[in-house]
Amino acid sequence: MTELKAIDPKSKEANEALRCPSCGALALVNDDEEIGGRCGVCGAPRIRLDPGQPALRGTVKRRLKKARSHQVRRSRLRWLATVTVVVSSVTALALYLLSFLARVGIPPWFRLIALALETTLDGLSSGLRIASLVVLATGAVGGTVAFMMARRVTPRMLGEIDEANLEHARQLLERQGRINLENLEQALGIEPDEAEAVLIRLATDDGARLAMPRGSELAVELVPQEDAQTAGKRLR
Repeated sequence: MTELKAIDPKSKEANEALRCPSCGALALVNDDEEIGGRCGVCGAPRIRLDPGQPALRGTVKRRLKKARSHQVRRSRLRWLATVTVVVSSVTALALYLLSFLARVGIPPWFRLIALALETTLDGLSSGLRIASLVVLATGAVGGTVAFMMARRVTPRMLGEIDEANLEHARQLLERQGRINLENLEQALGIEPDEAEAVLIRLATDDGARLAMPRGSELAVELVPQEDAQTAGKRLR
């Protein structure tokens, strides 16, 4: 977690490093098992940055904003699924209870309704029971569809977060010239296996390569321009 108290109030760069790209607030970056880092104000996906680190650049911010839009859409679909199931269940229960009251004609206006529909109290009671089942089934189907749609949004959200992490790692590599697993874990606030996956993807970029391990250290470094030119001549 990044502590706001570490910010130098006179340092604009430090402030920008901790600004949420989605809501624009200076906020804590909380741990989140699913998305890694979460804004303490709006809950949007975040990449942890220590005060004084360069602020996130365009592509990373755009990826995080897209992830946030998917996150919001998923939340709305989950909310819709929950409300649909709850409302339909309550409505179905109310109709089912009314069917018992209609059967005995209490209150008296059930008799008037039955007369208006040209049916008996038993017929009205049966109709209410059928209506309760229809409402319950409709709510269950609607809730299931909304929930499944929410599940389909999750991979898109996580994909945008992965791309944001990869792009941020590229920017770190450009600045530092070499980056290892430990650097990547600290910079992105992700688990070792996730950092390794980002590192391997980073090594496939043009101008980058896996560095020779120092002990057990896995790293990626920029290819010197002379080496890149030599490799290009060999390919020709």
